[in-house]
Amino acid sequence: YHKSMQNKGIGIGQNIFGIIQGGTDYKERKRCALSLNEMPFDGLAIGGLSVGEENALMYETVQNLNPYL
Repeated sequence: YHKSMQNKGIGIGQNIFGIIQGGTDYKERKRCALSLNEMPFDGLAIGGLSVGEENALMYETVQNLNPYL
């Protein structure tokens, strides 16, 4: 989607962020982050977190993502 909008000139002059998805699944979050890092985003954000999982699991997920942000 981002690539097609960029090709059409949509979003020029705006910061566009890729959203890392995958719940608390480390492998899926890593796969998503690595894929998004290949795209020309202005930054990355963590999506789908802090929506009911235990705090310890949320913090672990964020800590595991640090190398990919």
